[in-house]
Amino acid sequence: MNEVSEISLRVAPRRQLAEEWALVLVAEGLTPHVTHTHDGFVISVPAEQHESANAALAAYDRENPSPPDDSAEEPPGSAHLYVALAVSVALVDMFFVTDVWHQTVDWLERGGADAGRILNGEPWRAVTALTLHADFTHALGNAIAGAIFLTAVCRALGPGLGCALVLLSGV
Repeated sequence: MNEVSEISLRVAPRRQLAEEWALVLVAEGLTPHVTHTHDGFVISVPAEQHESANAALAAYDRENPSPPDDSAEEPPGSAHLYVALAVSVALVDMFFVTDVWHQTVDWLERGGADAGRILNGEPWRAVTALTLHADFTHALGNAIAGAIFLTAVCRALGPGLGCALVLLSGV
């Protein structure tokens, strides 16, 4: 019985990249195999195709240079999601502070957006007004919409810059 031994060529962090390499090899008439391991997606070929496969992938790499962070794929549920959820919880929490627990303080008078007062030396009102809500439904709606929007912005720009730009756009 003659078993065909395979040689691993590369490990890709994403399935899409491994399948792209496999397509290149199939186009060259080779028979690649993609398997998923704890290290990523391994692409291998029969031993007798090793040299041809390496040459084909090297030519492909020369024609299609990958971006510098090609291997840095963020796992689902990373920092941007946690930041967005924390901001949303803080919004709802601020509603409870201002409308439930400390009702004796007139929060709208102290921090509401009043164009005249903002232009006459109280610019912080543009920020503090973002934390004040008419009722719980308003606060919850803003928290949910904010979590969705902020997650997308933080995924694209990073948590720090994303939060800063969303805050700046709100102001």
